[in-house]
Amino acid sequence: VVAGEFGPSVLAFTSAEQLAQWDPAARPMTMSAQKVAVAATQVGAPPSITVDAASEHPVVLPVGAVHALVGGGRWLAPWEDQSLALTLLQSAEKVCAEVVVVQIVPGPEASGAPGVWSGELEVRVLFQVAEGSEMVTQRERLANALGAVGASPRLVAAAPSVVLVPRPVFTA
Repeated sequence: VVAGEFGPSVLAFTSAEQLAQWDPAARPMTMSAQKVAVAATQVGAPPSITVDAASEHPVVLPVGAVHALVGGGRWLAPWEDQSLALTLLQSAEKVCAEVVVVQIVPGPEASGAPGVWSGELEVRVLFQVAEGSEMVTQRERLANALGAVGASPRLVAAAPSVVLVPRPVFTA
């Protein structure tokens, strides 16, 4: 277990060579992915696994992926989970009728490496802009909508870091 970017992380390696690259004195021990995931849930909250820590592009498994490994299930990336986006949209619409779309996209790629997810999500909240005196009231409702989206337990479990990005939509 090491200190990771988002808290304690269990280290796992895809080969003895990867382990030796991280620590030449370390001794390899074979363990199933499921056992590694169970160990991660016991040492960290939220649980995290870092794969091939010394490689050029280590992979950090988010909470949802760790839990899927524990249960022997499959993990769906948050930006591919349409039900998560719909849940967030419904939460936002309850407090701000001007919210029209919630989009979930992966945050910046780690170290600029293509295809390597940094663990950060960007949640874009698109809202229609009101004109005139309604604007102050709309800002308050939008702030409440962003709060509702950010507090979603499903979103909190989806990634260790989330950035909420409000985006105005102008209609003709």
